[in-house]
Amino acid sequence: MNFSADIERCLKAAFTNERVASNEIQQHEWELRTFLDLVQSELKPEWTVELGTYKGLTAALLSLVTSRCTVSVDVTDHTVQAWQWAKSLETIVDDAATQQCVDNVMVRLGAPIDLLFIDDGHYYETICAEVALWRPHVRPGGWIVFHDINPLANIGPHGTQPDCIQVPRFWKELQGNKQEIIATDEHKAWKGTVPHGGIGILRV
Repeated sequence: MNFSADIERCLKAAFTNERVASNEIQQHEWELRTFLDLVQSELKPEWTVELGTYKGLTAALLSLVTSRCTVSVDVTDHTVQAWQWAKSLETIVDDAATQQCVDNVMVRLGAPIDLLFIDDGHYYETICAEVALWRPHVRPGGWIVFHDINPLANIGPHGTQPDCIQVPRFWKELQGNKQEIIATDEHKAWKGTVPHGGIGILRV
């Protein structure tokens, strides 16, 4: 994985022991690095949309592999800590499962989405609604990406996915050209719990 100095700087800032322990970054380092490497080598997006900003660390990293603009949407106005590392990143406080939000974002972009990264509602019905609304705006050849696809993820109170994480069900039912990035025991040297949520890529 060959990343620019800006990306490495952001990765190191995101995956400090303190941020991992406090869940400020809710990704596994190997999973995210592997995904970002695929994005910059294969997709090379100009326009990226993230659903689920949280602390903005994943948004900042997405912006660094996106050549023109990244828009991140969250229903809650979180304190975005990652502006100092981001490039051409906009954040919007809105409900991504509404047509009004989609229309607002698409006006801002003025172009089809290359990369749609979904990591917000996590309930089955919410994911279905968001995919139905946003997928028509992803260009042919673009990617729709889902976080938390792994049903065996050890991130819940009983060593499994908590009940509110229903992405694995949606991912299992989803048809198409799919790829999974899921950390295993061989990736324990990286920051993050193993097994983690996993990242799923749907190539449109």
